Amino acid sequence: MVLPAILLAVAGAAHAADLNDGLGAADYLRRAKAEAVAETAAADLPADVAVKMRVGGDGRLYGAQVVRSSGSPEVDRKVTRALRFTRVPDPPIWLVAGAVTLALGPQHMAPAPGR
Repeated sequence: MVLPAILLAVAGAAHAADLNDGLGAADYLRRAKAEAVAETAAADLPADVAVKMRVGGDGRLYGAQVVRSSGSPEVDRKVTRALRFTRVPDPPIWLVAGAVTLALGPQHMAPAPGR
């Protein structure tokens, strides 16, 4: 049957286009970073910390684990606790169940446009 083969080819091409252009990933990571910065603002990070999280189908970032410590176990705990509630809608389909690593802290906090 020709129809399933065509649908499979179209789905494969859409998936490849999303993978190849990187735009979906770049946009998602930009939004994820903005959400993470907002969620961890109360922690007032004195040093940089990098956190690895898995991406859920609904955009929820879960399983936060510190991959580069701030040097303070208390700050690291605050960051991972804050990130438990982070949700970034519309992740690229190929990133679902994958992992992202976000660097947060004074060196990684760019001011918002217009500030």
